[in-house]
Amino acid sequence: MSITSDYRPQAWEDVLGQGHVTDILQNAIRQNVNKGLPLPNAYLFVGVRGTGKTTSARLLAKTLNCANKVDAQPCNECRTCAAIAEGKSLDVKEFDMASNRGIDDVRAIQDSVQYAPTGGRYRIVIMDEAHQMTSQAASALLKILEEPPKNVIFILATTELQKILPTIRSRCQVHSFRKIDEKLISSRLQSLCFTITDKQPDDEVIAACDLIAKSSDGSMRDAEGRLSSLLSLENISIEGYKNTFGAGGKGTFKEFLEMCLNKDRAGIILEFDRISQDISDPQGWALDLANFIFSQIALDAKNIDIYLGLLDVIEEYLRAIFNNQPVIFLKLMLLRMAR
Repeated sequence: MSITSDYRPQAWEDVLGQGHVTDILQNAIRQNVNKGLPLPNAYLFVGVRGTGKTTSARLLAKTLNCANKVDAQPCNECRTCAAIAEGKSLDVKEFDMASNRGIDDVRAIQDSVQYAPTGGRYRIVIMDEAHQMTSQAASALLKILEEPPKNVIFILATTELQKILPTIRSRCQVHSFRKIDEKLISSRLQSLCFTITDKQPDDEVIAACDLIAKSSDGSMRDAEGRLSSLLSLENISIEGYKNTFGAGGKGTFKEFLEMCLNKDRAGIILEFDRISQDISDPQGWALDLANFIFSQIALDAKNIDIYLGLLDVIEEYLRAIFNNQPVIFLKLMLLRMAR
């Protein structure tokens, strides 16, 4: 079971924590329908992974092409809505630009939108991971946006705005997606637990959802992935979380932080070796440690320069996480923090 795909939001109010974006999009649709005001030819959705960019792009596509929409909400019942939800619409095409990144791929996209829409009002092209395009492909896309085809809307999604050509950005309506609040994520996870298991979440489930939310770093997709793992084990609890994703916790982080401040490298090695078997997600563990350090800055302002230095080391580690030996890099990161 994939929670992300099976329970993807199908209405604007179900998109978590992005009201500043969804309100603007819905108002634009209302003005277009009621007053005939034109819509932008291109949108650019920016934000970290798992914050609702692709979900909002699909909702926008569905709402624009739904013939029975009510107050900027898709009906989710007509053929158009069903086809878009199932990824079978001829008028809405989604491309992963990480694997369709060349100039020929962009030209193929251009050729695919030359014809009039078949069932809806617009042909809509969703380009995920837009920053992955080659420079030649980006230049080809720019030419399309300079003279966009009639009744065609492009929606670009990216996690790295700085890699998008400024000339492309200037031709898009840009929307920034924020990290989702932990409380919203936990509440959503609890609701999913009830929907999937048909059982009211007890204290253990709520505590596990809180732990998942804290470790997801504002990403609903990451949180849903972890919940899916616990559901498959039928163990949604604090124990289940720790057995699956590692212990961590404020106590451990506090000990490591004190060792770093005291430059106790020997203590770090001993403590790390003790808990390393529990660290199944080194990246998530490092992010949790960073969040703990952030919480300490407010309590211990006199050591802020030291804390910022530690965060710099964590950032360098996270950039190296794609190496095949992340646990080794994690140990090196902790040793560097105690230099």
